[in-house]
Amino acid sequence: MNSSEIAIILVTFNSSATIKKCLNSIFEKTINIQYEIIVVDNASTDDTVEVILKSFPNIQLIANKNNFGFGVANNIGIKRAKSKYIFLLNPDTILINNAPRLFYEFMDNPLHKNIWCCGGNIYRKDMTPEITYGNFPSLKQIIFEFGIHKLFSAYYELQLSNAVAATTYHPKEVDYISGANMFIRKSLMPEQPFDTDFFLYYEETELSYRMKCQGYRSYLVPKAKIIHLHGESTRSLESIKKIHIIETSKYLFFYKSYGVLTMKIANLLYLLKYFLLWIKTQDSLIKEYMCFSFFHLLKFSDNSNGRTR
Repeated sequence: MNSSEIAIILVTFNSSATIKKCLNSIFEKTINIQYEIIVVDNASTDDTVEVILKSFPNIQLIANKNNFGFGVANNIGIKRAKSKYIFLLNPDTILINNAPRLFYEFMDNPLHKNIWCCGGNIYRKDMTPEITYGNFPSLKQIIFEFGIHKLFSAYYELQLSNAVAATTYHPKEVDYISGANMFIRKSLMPEQPFDTDFFLYYEETELSYRMKCQGYRSYLVPKAKIIHLHGESTRSLESIKKIHIIETSKYLFFYKSYGVLTMKIANLLYLLKYFLLWIKTQDSLIKEYMCFSFFHLLKFSDNSNGRTR
């Protein structure tokens, strides 16, 4: 083996409540494999950096002066990494078993050379299944969400949903792996893997779509098990701000992956969906989703940055 086979990269932002548990679980569970740890901090305003420097002085810490978002920060960490494989791990996760070694053995199998990314089964704190992988967002998925998904729930869950809590015990090909735990073959990565137009959310989905278009596959490796304290890494975001980030990234995915026409159709469908939900519930957050979708449709122009297909 080389001096380090795996670079474990964590992007932090106000993560002091979880980062020690995450890093301790890595040191405790990761054995029989050489690895390096790189933490990229996105200008935390709490004591995340101080906690890392005090408790883990030997890991590599990159302290950004600004919050560049998830994708850009991971690009910075990946550029620093010297290892054969990259393991992107959320700072609000806890390893249950030796997931890095299990991923390494799976990816190093000569039969798996065209697999660019894999991930494990993710669980909540109470060990119930958490979102682990997803299907690429599509117009069909949105249409099903008008109520058809209730009639064909199994089909929707397995074939259309972009947020699937895995219960399988056997490796399976999926569209994309949750960004909370992505084990990546570095040799297949472009120089700048994540699209820098994404600040947060959908960046792993867009990258996975690009890689699939090039003929590379993503796989779920259920033997690897990880707890995700879901939402801890984004808890500091205000609800309305978070909605705007999610919706911006969602429409950006449609635009960059499928083109402007499909994006506009998706925008119209979501606007109708949110309007119907708001009429039914009068929920203020649903109203915020609806208003954002409406104004996004009005202001979007064809000369926005992005790829069309």
